[in-house]
Amino acid sequence: MAVLLSNNATSTLAASINTSVTSISIQSGDATKFPTPGAGDWFPVTVVDSAGNMETMRCTARSGATLTVTRAQEGTTAKAFASGSRIDLRLTAAAANELYKASAALAAIAALAVTDNNFIVGNGTTWVAESGAAARASLGADNAANLTTGVIPSARLTGAYTNITDFTMSGTLTVANAAPVIRLQDTTASAYDGRLRLDANNLYVDGSSDGSTYAEVLRFELDTKIGYMSQLFLTSSAEAIRLAAPSAGQDPYISFYQAAVRTAYIQYQDGAGNAAGLKLQNDFTTGDSILILTNDGGVSGCRYYNNGNNYEVYHSGNLSLSSLGGVPTSRTVTAGNGLTGGGALSGNITVTLGTPGTLTATSGNAVTSTSHTHDVDWGGGAASLGAGGIGTYVWAQRVGNTNGYAFGATISGANLEPASGISATNGVALSGTWRCMGAISAGATSTGSFAIWLRIS
Repeated sequence: MAVLLSNNATSTLAASINTSVTSISIQSGDATKFPTPGAGDWFPVTVVDSAGNMETMRCTARSGATLTVTRAQEGTTAKAFASGSRIDLRLTAAAANELYKASAALAAIAALAVTDNNFIVGNGTTWVAESGAAARASLGADNAANLTTGVIPSARLTGAYTNITDFTMSGTLTVANAAPVIRLQDTTASAYDGRLRLDANNLYVDGSSDGSTYAEVLRFELDTKIGYMSQLFLTSSAEAIRLAAPSAGQDPYISFYQAAVRTAYIQYQDGAGNAAGLKLQNDFTTGDSILILTNDGGVSGCRYYNNGNNYEVYHSGNLSLSSLGGVPTSRTVTAGNGLTGGGALSGNITVTLGTPGTLTATSGNAVTSTSHTHDVDWGGGAASLGAGGIGTYVWAQRVGNTNGYAFGATISGANLEPASGISATNGVALSGTWRCMGAISAGATSTGSFAIWLRIS
C-alpha cells in the first residue's frame, strides 16, 4: 500500500454531493492533476466550501474526472457540499505518517550488512537479514502445511508432513524402509481405505473398512511374476484377457485346483490332428476326459477323448441315421390289401384299415385294395345246436308263478317246462335265461300260459 502525491492538484466539484456518496466528479480539465491509484494505493483530498466547511477524504481510484473516495477521514465528518466547492490534494497527517514509516523501514534495510545468500525479512518489529534456512523457517517454507502451490526442489523435504492437498512431481517418488506403505484414504463415511505395501518380494493391495485393520485384496510375487486374488470381474467390449506364449509350441493354459491338486485346465495347443486345438481337460475323472476343438476344423472338428480313445462328437452338421445305426429315410412303407396310407420315412406315416364289408350267411374270407370280409364259422350250422342250447327256441309253459310276460321279457329257465300242445308238459324245468317271443297274461298256470321262448344265456 503506497501514498501517492502530486503537485498543485486542485479543482472544484462538478456536481453537488450529499453525506453518503463515495463517487465525486471534478472539473474534467483538472483530472490529470490528480494521481491514478493502483491496487492498494491512495491519496488524500480535502473539500472546502465557501462557508469554511471542510472534510478530509481518501481517494482509492480515479477514472477520468471521477474520484472514488472513502468519506470522513482523519477526524472529519461527512458533509454535503455544493457544486463549485474546492477540492485539493493536501499532505495530511495520515499521509505524512505513512511516508515516515516507509522512510524508517528503508533506513533499517540500508543499515543491514550485505551478505551473500541472505534474505531480508521482517521479524515483527524491524527488518533483519537471515540465512536461507532461517528465512525458510521464518516464512514457514519448511512446513508442508503451508505449501499450497509451487515446486519443491529435490531433497528439500524430510520428516513427516500432513495437510498436503495436491502433490505433483515429475521425477521418481521413493518410499524407502523395511516394509514401505502408501496409504490411500477415502474420507467418505463408511468407505474403505486402500494401501500399497511392499514386503518380502511381494507387492500387496490391501483394503480396510475401519482404517486400521487391513486385509489382502491382491498380491503380486515380484520374483516369480505370479499374482493372486479371490475374484476378478472384467467389463470390456473388446479383448479382456490375453494369454501370450513367447513362441510357437509354448502353449499357456488356465488351470483349476482343489487344494494343491490340479483338477482341470483349459489350453490351446499348436499343431494339426485330432489332439491339437482348444482343449478342455478334466483331470479329476479316472483316465482323464478331454474335449477338443481341433485346429483342423470342419464338421468333425469337435473330438472327445477318454482313456486314450478318440471319439467324434456328433451334432446337426455331421449326424445321420446311419451314424446311429438307424433306418435310412429313403425307405418307404407300402399299404397292402385292405389298407390305405404309407409313404416315405422322411415324415410321419399313417396306415389306415379299410372299412370291412357286411357279414352275410354266405360271407367268406376275402380282401380288396380298400376292404375285407370274414367267413362265419357256425360250428356245423343250426343242426349242431342241441335242444335247450343258447340260440334255440322252445314251446314251453310258465310254471312256478302267475306273472305275465310281454314280448321280449326274460324269465329263468327254472320257471319253464317244455310242452306239447297247450295242456301238458314234460315236467322238466329248463336251464339258463330265456326271452319271451310271444306274450303271456298273468293268471293260473294253465291255458294261456304257453309261449315260444328263445334261450339267450
